Parts: sequence; structure tokens; C-alpha cells
Amino acid sequence: MLDFMRDSLVERGKAKGGRFVSEKSLSGIGHPGREVRIDFPEGLFIQRTYLVLKRMYLVSAILHNDQRANESVAVPILDSFKILSDAEVDAAIKQKIGDVTPSPLPQEPEPARQGSDAKDKRLKGKVKTVFKESEDLSGTWAVGSRKPDSMEYYNERGNLTRTERYDWKGNLSDIVVYGYIDGERVSKSGYIRHEYDPPPMMAPLSAGQTRVTYDKRYSIKLKYTYDDNDRLIEELVTGNDGELRTRCIHDFKNNQDEESCFSSGHLYYKSISTLNDKGNVIERTSYRPKTAAEGDSNSVTASERYAYAYEFDASGNWIKQTSSKWVTKDGRSYYEPSSVYYRTITYY
Repeated sequence: MLDFMRDSLVERGKAKGGRFVSEKSLSGIGHPGREVRIDFPEGLFIQRTYLVLKRMYLVSAILHNDQRANESVAVPILDSFKILSDAEVDAAIKQKIGDVTPSPLPQEPEPARQGSDAKDKRLKGKVKTVFKESEDLSGTWAVGSRKPDSMEYYNERGNLTRTERYDWKGNLSDIVVYGYIDGERVSKSGYIRHEYDPPPMMAPLSAGQTRVTYDKRYSIKLKYTYDDNDRLIEELVTGNDGELRTRCIHDFKNNQDEESCFSSGHLYYKSISTLNDKGNVIERTSYRPKTAAEGDSNSVTASERYAYAYEFDASGNWIKQTSSKWVTKDGRSYYEPSSVYYRTITYY
């Protein structure tokens, strides 16, 4: 493999006027490696190739002609490349998680609330934790194997104290803590950025734009409204800058739950869910706003339709949910299994 990489690099170099200069074996990281140098008319190219189990790492430097004197600076940077041990990786991950984890928020005094987070999620019994995993059946996910999805922690009153969310690779990405500040329900979030995440976008202030003041004690403020049957019918999310972020309303009719969510006064999500006698969603159709090119931008069009099947634990909470997507293929329309979600639930 190292010979192949060298020969390929030399061949590509020749095609661009480059000249093979030298090569040497590398062993500083405890795995097979080789350095190859190609001298181009524009400057010196140094490439190091390392083979680590089933992976190949390429580390390179380009020194343009006016930078050749900086070789003594570039080489130590290349030398700094190393393969971390499993213990070092675990320690680095724990440190990263610790750095972004928000401190616990006050849990008292707790204002009166008609419902609870557990009840709003249709959980039954004195739920303590809910660990959720997901698995792809469609063959379209980047990581299709069973992987973590979320972890939720509830107090004995049924309200969330902390949630952990995992990204598309199954790595921990978000940590949210919940509590009360100034008599209102709030949460604070921490985000773990992995090496494959793009950097966050930062928009500069425009001329004359007022700098916003943020309440750094929390990230968002939550407010709930319930109907006479203790069902959540409205949720307001306000940012720590005082601006309303989202408003989601639920309209219950017979065995259906119609949810509509708005941001900046505009509808961005709508769904109609059919519920069984246990309150679980057995079918859901989601909608998206029509674009201007599609006609009336104030109306919606159906985008996806799913059906759900369940397995339950002794308390009546689902522990396995199989999702099937409505598809049309070869002139036929039918439900096709798309994903499975698993829940491991503990109780007080």
C-alpha cells in the first residue's frame, strides 16, 4: 500500500512538472508510515502516509518557493501528528463533554403547571429515564445500524431535568438541562462539536444594527397551555433575547391531533396524527408550506406519511416502534418499513 501511494504520487507529480526528491520510512507513531517529497516548479510538496489498522492517514505540507526557508517550522508540525490510544480518546471526549455541559438549573420554586413533560409525551407511570435508540430499515441513512438517539431524565413530578441527544453518527451532540428562573420554566443547552461538524456561522452586525442583550442564565424559556382534558394545546419558546422563537399549537378532534408550528409568524411545520385508544400515534401525515412557485405560499402540501406499530412494556409505554413510510413504486402505493426506534425505560 505504501509503495502504491508513493508510485501514484510520483506519477501525478510528473504530470504537473514535479520531480521525485526522496522518501523515507516513518515509525514515530508506532504504525507503518512513509514520507515522500516531490519538488514542483512552484515549491516543495511533502506527504506522509500512515497505515493504522484499516485506515490510512495522509498528512502533507506545501512550501511555495518563497516559503522554503520555513521547512524547519513545517516539519515539526508534521511530526506532531499522532494516533491517540483508546484511553486518550475517552479522556478527551469526557473533557469535551464536561466543558460544554451546563450547570444544573434551580428546581425550586416550581410554579403550578396543569401537565408535565412526561404526560405531554404520553408516558405512563412514574418514569425516571427514557433511553431511545434508532435503526434504519430503508438503507438511506448514513449510519444504518442501531445507535443512540436520546436520553431523558425525569424527576418524580414527571418533569425533565436533563436531556442528551445524539447526532446522525450516534455521538453525543447536545446536552440540555431544565429548571426554573424568576418563576418561569427555562432550559440551557450545551453543544458538542465533533471534527466532522462544520464551524458555526457567525453573521456580522450590519451598519446601525443594535447589539442584542442576552440573559446568559438560560437558553430558552418555555410556556405551556392546556385544555380541560389536560392535553397540551400550545407551547411557546422564547429565546434568552426576549424574542419569540416558535409557537406550536395542537387541535384535538376525535382521535386526531393536528399540530401547527410557527416561527416569526409564518407556518413552517404541520402534521395530522391519528391516535389509538392508548394515545399512541398510529399514522401521521406531515405537511410543508407551499413555495411561491407552487402557488399560494400560505397553504400547505403533504410531504410525508408514516404508519407506526408498537410493542409495550408492563406499564403501557411503547418500547419498540416500527415506522413505515407511504411510498409509490412501479405504479403501486403502500407502506414500506423505514426505521425502528427502541426505548429502555426505568421507573421510580
